[in-house]
Amino acid sequence: MTLSNQIPFDDRICHQANMADLNLTLIKAYLHETESPLFAEADKADFNRLCLSRGIAGGRRECLKPKYAGLLFFSLEPEKHIPGARIDVTEFWEDAGGVRSEEIFPRKTNLPSPKPPCENYP
Repeated sequence: MTLSNQIPFDDRICHQANMADLNLTLIKAYLHETESPLFAEADKADFNRLCLSRGIAGGRRECLKPKYAGLLFFSLEPEKHIPGARIDVTEFWEDAGGVRSEEIFPRKTNLPSPKPPCENYP
């Protein structure tokens, strides 16, 4: 089987990126807004362990790399590794199963909120 059949794109490791492409300030903002218990430990915790615990990095300990999801949400320049990076939010009808609305958020340097945009919908 090919990689695309086994691992979703956003959970794959980006071998062209390095851990410095992930921004600790964006990660901490997300942890704070989501009221994660890891927020209090973020300044003291080892950066690589923090990224591993959040599932935004992977690979061997001696050669950790960010995952595409980590780059999308916590990189200042996600377009560097994900051309045309954007977030699509689609709302579905409950009864008919059809698409009710779709909104596309271009991914620039910061999202308006570190929570995924879909959490801001009713």
